[in-house]
Amino acid sequence: RIGNLTHHANVLHGLIDDHVAIARKYREHGLNRYTLLVDELRELLLQKIILHGCKLSQEKINDLLSIDIGLNARGLESWLQAKIGK
Repeated sequence: RIGNLTHHANVLHGLIDDHVAIARKYREHGLNRYTLLVDELRELLLQKIILHGCKLSQEKINDLLSIDIGLNARGLESWLQAKIGK
């Protein structure tokens, strides 16, 4: 069971807001937008995980999250394309 649900819900909402802000930052970057999204999402999540106390190396964290980060970036790209028609 997860305790302190209000705290965790707030953290999750903040992370969603961070993803949206990153997507909006790169909405006009065309062909290299995916790479920019991946790079910034990786940095965001790496910072969050390290602050959480994870002791894995940055390389190991990147290896574990690379597929998820790529999927998140594709999802944000799709959302942007639907939103701005590009």
